[in-house]
Amino acid sequence: MNIPLLCIPIAFGLVYAPKVALSIAMARQPEGYDNKHPRDQQAKLVGWGKRAGAAHLNGFESFAPFGVGVLVATTTGAHP
Repeated sequence: MNIPLLCIPIAFGLVYAPKVALSIAMARQPEGYDNKHPRDQQAKLVGWGKRAGAAHLNGFESFAPFGVGVLVATTTGAHP
């Protein structure tokens, strides 16, 4: 089994893991989850909800370079 290739779907799942916490924080707002303007509601969050939103966006930023790096290293036969 090629462990680096297995890490790609795991990393993809980690992109969406903070979204669960972000959705909980948004639902706990007094007005509830705003499905019409979620970005406006996310901008108003503080504390752990705001950090979960930042972690979710950081996951999107880091997934593509990680996935490409793993694929290039695997196809060229690079050794860890």
